[in-house]
Amino acid sequence: ENRPILHASLSLVDVTHMDEILTKMEIEYNLDLTATEINKIVGAISSYDSIARNYGINEDAVYTIKSMFR
Repeated sequence: ENRPILHASLSLVDVTHMDEILTKMEIEYNLDLTATEINKIVGAISSYDSIARNYGINEDAVYTIKSMFR
């Protein structure tokens, strides 16, 4: 797909990094996620579509979350 390439190496244990992604999700996708949900999404091994359906979010949000924690 034609998604923008995102480059980041955030840490799941850094409070500042977690706040950054939670704020990004709220502003850009109007999503109210928790740090636990972010951790589970990053660790999920499945298709973006499947992960998105499991968490009630869209595939672009899944892509953004996973790409920020490479």
